[in-house]
This record gives sequence, structure tokens and C-alpha cells, in this order.
Amino acid sequence: IFSKPERLPDLTMATCSPVSQWWWWLAFPVSILSICFIINVHPKNWHACVLVAGAMFSVFWVLFIHLGLRLIGPVVSAFVLGLTANIWSKVFGHNAYATMLPGMMILVPGSVGVRGIMTMISSAANNSSTQLVAQMIQTSLSIMLGLFASSFVIYPRGKKQSALLTV
Repeated sequence: IFSKPERLPDLTMATCSPVSQWWWWLAFPVSILSICFIINVHPKNWHACVLVAGAMFSVFWVLFIHLGLRLIGPVVSAFVLGLTANIWSKVFGHNAYATMLPGMMILVPGSVGVRGIMTMISSAANNSSTQLVAQMIQTSLSIMLGLFASSFVIYPRGKKQSALLTV
């Protein structure tokens, strides 16, 4: 292959086509189960992690990718993630954080990682690192806001009052 340069494939962006988004839905449960295995979630909670993260990813897919709502997409997705995890913990008595963590691990790179790295690579200006830091702060605050709001709507299983959530 490398002895004849004319046989090398053309790797320009004009001829490359992205993977169909329908493959994302097939790879999503595999990636969530892989994350569950890596972070040592108990196997009895794996189906809950897939369902909770699936609800989050479907909201993120509609808002962020199809509707282009870049600012509100991570907030609403984090809210749905926290809400479904808290409902699951109330109904079935599982730990809400254990079912929420794989979804958060999918949400953070989807919100900041790819956009930030592409900004750093493609932008020749010196403010690309400033934009990356601003995107990281914006994403972390939006995820925090969504999870905090979901704990006010449906409080997780456990104590009804906490020193952190009182006014």
C-alpha cells in the first residue's frame, strides 16, 4: 500500500462523509454499558443506567443536534437526566447517583469536548483557548443548573431536608 502513493485513499473533507446518526442509537447502549462496566456499577443497575441515559440522550439529540439550541440543550438534558434518575430512585429504591453517572459521562463530552477541540484545531486566532474555557464553564454551569433544578422537582431518595438545599 505504501509503496505506491497513488493507491492511498483521498482523506480530504470534501470526499469524507460522516457516519449516519442512526448508528449513534445502535452504539449508545453499548457505550453506556461499557461506562457502567468501567466505573463498576452493579449489574442490577445497568438497565436503569441505559434507560435514564437514553432519556437524556434523546432530549439532547432533539434539542442540541436537530433544533440547534446550543445554550439550552445541555440544561434541559441534565434536567431530564436528574429527573429520570430521581424518579427511578423513588420508585425502585436504587441510588440515583449510580444511575445518573453514566449519563453525565456521555453528556459532558457531547457538550464541550468535540466543539472545544474542533475550535482549537480549526481556529488560527489566539482566542480559541479562551473560547474553550468559556465553553467548559458554560457546560459545567448548565449541567449543574439542570441537575440542581431536577432535585427540587423530585427530591432523591433519602433525607427530606438537607443543609445544602435549605434557604
